[in-house]
Amino acid sequence: MPTFPVPAGVANQLFYLQRDPNTNTIIYQLNVNSAGQVDEEEPINVFWLRYDEQGQRKELIFIQRKFAYGLTAKKLAADKYELKFAAYDKVPFYPLKSGADKAFHVCTVVANKQILLTRVYLRIEGDTFWVPNVRYIEFKGWDAATHASVVTRVKVWAPYPPSSRLSQRLRRRSEFRPAAHSHPARNRRASSSAPSHW
Repeated sequence: MPTFPVPAGVANQLFYLQRDPNTNTIIYQLNVNSAGQVDEEEPINVFWLRYDEQGQRKELIFIQRKFAYGLTAKKLAADKYELKFAAYDKVPFYPLKSGADKAFHVCTVVANKQILLTRVYLRIEGDTFWVPNVRYIEFKGWDAATHASVVTRVKVWAPYPPSSRLSQRLRRRSEFRPAAHSHPARNRRASSSAPSHW
């Protein structure tokens, strides 16, 4: 398992996501204008910090945004949103403004604990481009009631839950995916440049 860096110096960072097999990190950043108002159309910016390369910022590709690391955002009230991962929507997140530091923090509930989230980690044991084998999702942060440090895991024994939207989409996509010999040049490009969903 690699030694993961801790992102620093990212303005309005809410939390970050890391996973095997490398240290490249995804940042979830509150999207605000110069007046500090949340962008209602796109409240969260999601992007890579490519530590395995030169630490540069890089946008997610379409597949990663729509099927894996991207978030859906549902507005509940002024400056209140429900966020869910594109690939795993069983754990919603809620950006809330703190009365103490006037900053936004992401709150979620895992194993009956209300957590102020700082990090998400995906344990992947063997993967393919379309269906990585995610064994568990680890949530790290602070207990909202006691302020004690919290780390809790959600087991994901199948590559993705069979009933999940991503699993269904991947099955449909694999049925229509061309054989490797159909377009050798195109397949070589895809396999070398496009990272796995998780």
